[in-house]
Amino acid sequence: MTAKPPQPVSSDVSTLSDANDAPQHPLAYRIPADPHVMCPKDPGVLNPSPEVLPRRMGDGANDLRALRDRALAEACYQAADECASTFELPPR
Repeated sequence: MTAKPPQPVSSDVSTLSDANDAPQHPLAYRIPADPHVMCPKDPGVLNPSPEVLPRRMGDGANDLRALRDRALAEACYQAADECASTFELPPR
């Protein structure tokens, strides 16, 4: 039994209909020539426009310093927690 060489796939509709009727042939897909045809250009459900959110905090130097201090404290807590969970005392 010899394998048949692959047949060239045509993109016309009749070939696609025949592929559905004859399952022994590989399934054929139609690929659009323009890859960006499925990307919406105008705002809508699939491409929402950006929404400007109101500021929650001030933009002063003190607010930035408080944010950095809070982030550093959280990072140190996470590192200490991970270190404590994996640390083992050496045998005596």
